[in-house]
Amino acid sequence: EALCGFQFVVEHLDGRHLLVSSEPGEIIKPGDIKLVSDEGMPQYKRPFDKGNLYIKFEVEFPPSGYLAPDAIASLKSCLPAPTPVKTPADAEEVTCRTVQAHESAGQRSGGGHGGDSDDEEGHGHGGQRVQCAQQ
Repeated sequence: EALCGFQFVVEHLDGRHLLVSSEPGEIIKPGDIKLVSDEGMPQYKRPFDKGNLYIKFEVEFPPSGYLAPDAIASLKSCLPAPTPVKTPADAEEVTCRTVQAHESAGQRSGGGHGGDSDDEEGHGHGGQRVQCAQQ
């Protein structure tokens, strides 16, 4: 729905039901905020004048492994090509993995002593940080 369009019903505080739809071709991103004009709360001392109704979107993604390889190929053919990566000759290929709750909690609190810490090699805390890019 975030990519191909959506419709849903909102029950207004006054009991009316509003059918909310996206514009054709509009893509909704996580955290997007849209508004419905004149369907918000009544204005102070002017009950027939209403403000705007704001809707914040949470986008749910399917779980890993949900898409078959042929479905992934179809999606890639419809979406813009990923930005080419300039790979230095000495780059080492690594794979990202999902962080488990106990791993991230230990790292945030300064606990956890992972086997590949820069501190063990004497580099200190000023080393380069790398994040996985979404494609």
